[in-house]
Amino acid sequence: MLDHLLTAFPDCSGGEWTPGQAFADPQAVSHSDDVLIAELGGRPLDLVLRGLRSHRLELRAAMAEPRIVTRDVIAASARDGEVVLTWSAPHTLVGTIGAIGSATLSDLDGTPCTRRGPLTLCEDGSGVLALAVCGPLFALARGVDADAARSRALAGVTSMPWQQAESRLALFCGASMAERREV
Repeated sequence: MLDHLLTAFPDCSGGEWTPGQAFADPQAVSHSDDVLIAELGGRPLDLVLRGLRSHRLELRAAMAEPRIVTRDVIAASARDGEVVLTWSAPHTLVGTIGAIGSATLSDLDGTPCTRRGPLTLCEDGSGVLALAVCGPLFALARGVDADAARSRALAGVTSMPWQQAESRLALFCGASMAERREV
């Protein structure tokens, strides 16, 4: 799928991993209580989530190399497969982590997150974050309470992250592709 995206959207390939760069659904409003706002962390595939508390979503994929980095899509090649991160909604981040990858959620101020089977829950001021992992798929969602966050995260792991990434790249890079076809 990564090769397909790189071929279909050459203008989106590349992109620097710049710590502190915003990574969010373009429809997210930063002052809303029901969205996730992230920024790129200090190393590839490390996201810092901003809310009333700061959390870190850490994705581990063997020797991941980001190949596409935009405001709302990250795609990388890794030794154990391909990785993609994108948004299914302003409150839900979805993705793949490769065959032997992992996803963990932690609170940066030391407040413990609770693990319940395939879910990790963290309080986030006026809401709750839920991370669901199912094989190579994961979803991180924010909800007003644990039930809403859990429901969104579980729905997220049934989504198709590569197709969502392709749709988002078509919106972001589509105009430049249309211009090239006209020439």
